[in-house]
Amino acid sequence: MKPAVLRKHLSSRGPAPNLGDYAATRAGFSWALARSELDGLPGGGLNIAHEALDRHLARRRGDKLALRWLGKDGTVRDFTYDDLVRRTNRFANVLQAAGIGKGDTVFTLLGRVPELYISALGTLKNGSVVSPLFSVFGPEPVQTRMQRGEAKALVTTRHLYERKVAPWRAQLPSLRRVFLIDGTEGSLPADTASLPAALAAAHDRFDRVGAERVADGGTRVDVAPWVLGWTRKSPRPVEPSAPPRTALEAFAQRVAAEVVDQGAPQALEAMSAADRKIVHDTVTTIEGVHTSSEGVEPNRYVVIHPGAPGSVASDADDA
Repeated sequence: MKPAVLRKHLSSRGPAPNLGDYAATRAGFSWALARSELDGLPGGGLNIAHEALDRHLARRRGDKLALRWLGKDGTVRDFTYDDLVRRTNRFANVLQAAGIGKGDTVFTLLGRVPELYISALGTLKNGSVVSPLFSVFGPEPVQTRMQRGEAKALVTTRHLYERKVAPWRAQLPSLRRVFLIDGTEGSLPADTASLPAALAAAHDRFDRVGAERVADGGTRVDVAPWVLGWTRKSPRPVEPSAPPRTALEAFAQRVAAEVVDQGAPQALEAMSAADRKIVHDTVTTIEGVHTSSEGVEPNRYVVIHPGAPGSVASDADDA
């Protein structure tokens, strides 16, 4: 039996939805229009943290609610765009003070708390790589990922640190700083720091936003990875990718994820005709799935080769 279609009607009392008519939006879509929705940095280049937060201050939206967090105990924490800009600036300055810069990997081991988003966006603002870890991982998966990702910093809670990181931390010499979001000065585990204290001591202005700069003709220059991802069944990271310059790159990254999960033929077969045409026109090769003998599960990652300059970018292009 075919389920009934649920139809929702717009209310004049509420804000207009971002996607009011899917068919009309799809018919009028263009990559140029998608790119025009990005502001870019004042000095040129792109940074996802600037697009998510800072640009709203220039449009006088700093006092608008950007994030509302509801705790299990009923706690409500509200953050405006101005709040998040200042907090992510402080976190980026904390990383700079710790000697953590562009291309260095910052891991988070947290639940979905505000500090997760502040740390992630502050890391991207700094030009560093953020790698979020699932908080229910055991010590071994956490260790494997942090070692392979050459972690320079970790943001976590005291409980998660003591249970899942402290027992093996000596085996990870690359790890320079561990910041505890619930750390209190004077009662911290050895070789950890209180994130609230570090943020309070940092300046709330950050002018050295990490940017991707694109030369004429679409050639990528001065680019660092931005997110270090992992396949679901393997401790091997997916090849890091540069920040998407267009919606097409985001689409290519989604294709890559589907290829990892399903294999190239199955992923392409499952796509709509329109999506397959985009792949055909812009991606000359999707190298199915690479495997190695390390680990219990085969390690898998995807390499995307662009079919046109600037159409799809990946730090794996030279592999």
